[in-house]
Amino acid sequence: SIPIALLLLISHVVSHPPEFEYMGEMVSGGQITVYEDMLIIAFSVVLFSLVVQGLTMKPMLQRLGISGSPAEAEVRYEVALAEVIGSRAALRRLSALNTQGLISDDDQSTFAEPYRARVRESQETIVELSEANVVHATRVERARRELIMAQIEALHDAERSGNISSAVSITALAGLNKALGESEFIQEEIHDASRTEDEIDTIVEGEVSEVLIPESTESIVGQSQEKSEEE
Repeated sequence: SIPIALLLLISHVVSHPPEFEYMGEMVSGGQITVYEDMLIIAFSVVLFSLVVQGLTMKPMLQRLGISGSPAEAEVRYEVALAEVIGSRAALRRLSALNTQGLISDDDQSTFAEPYRARVRESQETIVELSEANVVHATRVERARRELIMAQIEALHDAERSGNISSAVSITALAGLNKALGESEFIQEEIHDASRTEDEIDTIVEGEVSEVLIPESTESIVGQSQEKSEEE
């Protein structure tokens, strides 16, 4: 996280004081009295941030009902979402092929039915898992992050176009950048709290449906021949 990175940076600065030129002479940062005071203040702020975040984050996650939840719910949500996206893309392409006369109505129907069934099942799964605490909290925090980033971009554009002054922009962006950093930290905490010991690849392999793979040519042709014989 950001506080840990700052702590490591301060440690490096203490062990390797920077040198700079002052009135034609090279001066080491360690030789300046105020330099030590600045390091102490910076270290205190970083340490305070780590302690406060460490003490408050766990109770907050417990109130959200996230602590100890398995990451499997999030993986299953993404798998269902992938199946909906893939199936709908296949259905759109089937419709285009049929419109262009490149595939018959019967073959389109045979290809499309498994995809339609997968869309219905996956949408039910998405609705069910969206109510799970870990999935809900992750989606909400991602949405918050997107809102913050959109506001930051809009303010930068407004400043460049001259609609707002730099002073106003700096003040507003300071608060938004702080909120963005906190959002990233919360996302990390949610992810860590919901992490499972099971391998993600194992969970995904068990959830991904083979229905995304189109029916074989042999199957499609065989069904067409059976319909022709019945007629």
